[in-house]
Amino acid sequence: MPVIAYACPCQQSAPAGTGATTIISVGASGVNFRYRDLVSLTVTTVNAAASTLTISDGNKTVLVLNYPNATLAPGTPLQLYFDPPLQQSGNGNAAWTVTPSVNASGYNVTAQYVER
Repeated sequence: MPVIAYACPCQQSAPAGTGATTIISVGASGVNFRYRDLVSLTVTTVNAAASTLTISDGNKTVLVLNYPNATLAPGTPLQLYFDPPLQQSGNGNAAWTVTPSVNASGYNVTAQYVER
């Protein structure tokens, strides 16, 4: 079976603090796409404290991830691929966010998305 690849835009964010940080912005107004669905998520950190990352699609909590899941800095990134993509709920036209529980200054988040 042939492999089908899609060129999907991505957005990089570096959360600072424990507040919500946008990982996928709202689409431009006046376009035909209302929703931005999550295709992949890559998270890295130098933090050495257990933490949770709460991922929201702008309408509800979609994922809660333990990363790092122990009190030591992880040696590899957390990489998640969604096939099919995680669909944005609600009315669309909302920003996806990540909210770290602790040590937010050491995170880098790259989110890849597809518009529908």
